[in-house]
Amino acid sequence: MKNKIGYIVSLILLIIFFIWMFNDYNIKKNSIQEIEKTLTFNNEELVIRLYSNKLKEAKKVLNEVEKIYKEYNDLITNEEKNIENIYYLNNLPLTTTTLIDSKLYELIKYGVQLYDLTDGYININTGYLNKLWNSYYNKGVPSETELKNVNTNIKNVVLLDNNTIKQNGFNIDLSYIAVSYVTDIVVTYLKENNFYEYLINTGGFTFTGNHYNNNNYKIGLLSADDTSISDIISVTNKVVVTIDNKKDSYTYNNINYHSIIDPKTLYPAKSKSLILVTSNIKYSSAQAYALFMSENKKYLTNDDACMWYKIDKSIIKSDLFSSYLE
Repeated sequence: MKNKIGYIVSLILLIIFFIWMFNDYNIKKNSIQEIEKTLTFNNEELVIRLYSNKLKEAKKVLNEVEKIYKEYNDLITNEEKNIENIYYLNNLPLTTTTLIDSKLYELIKYGVQLYDLTDGYININTGYLNKLWNSYYNKGVPSETELKNVNTNIKNVVLLDNNTIKQNGFNIDLSYIAVSYVTDIVVTYLKENNFYEYLINTGGFTFTGNHYNNNNYKIGLLSADDTSISDIISVTNKVVVTIDNKKDSYTYNNINYHSIIDPKTLYPAKSKSLILVTSNIKYSSAQAYALFMSENKKYLTNDDACMWYKIDKSIIKSDLFSSYLE
């Protein structure tokens, strides 16, 4: 009898153990986990996070996402890569025509279109202008004559039919538009593969998808003096962009200079910093830089919101900005 009771107890314990194992497996299987990948794009660290219980599929998708960013990074860089990239195009002999990758062709085409859309604030033919300012970094400023002689004419970017481009004196720089353009492609790929909960961070850009817990993503904003968190933006399915005048900055004759050059004035933009909230992934980079340079709300659309910290320490907010604050 004791042996029978012991057998029954052992059997019950074994059943309980298997039930616990099954439930634990299902909890782990169904629980949302963060799957992360870190890479480099446009000389900035880029971190992409997916929130999913499909770990195997998520890792596979992230590997494909990395390939997308790498392919475009090689195309847009002004470094030699033994392919027909921006470096190759910028160094072609004058009047040369060449066939290029359709992906690069479409990106350049989009960059040319942005010139009119932003009233010239986004000009991809600023490679020579940026190089000139870089040559004076920490030791002075270019002369008026040097600046006026720099070619920034967008019409020198001549796109022909069938993915062909003509070197007509251009020096293309895609750094102000590439990250949002490529991330738009990445987000489309994520959604096609049923990954809607994501967070992508790189160089002042935060791209948010659905929140994994039906909540909002919280993004802290620094105060005007950069000493503390002044506000918290609460969003999903938005892009939050922060730009400031500290990148590659230096002081000469008691005047601060930085690397965000306004192609209309040929001098560094006068804003101190900017925060943009927008739904338009593809346009967000060009939009943010146009807003930073112009300090003009005309480049806001639909439910966009923006706040500027100006050099004189005044603050400008668009009407909807406060609605995104927690």
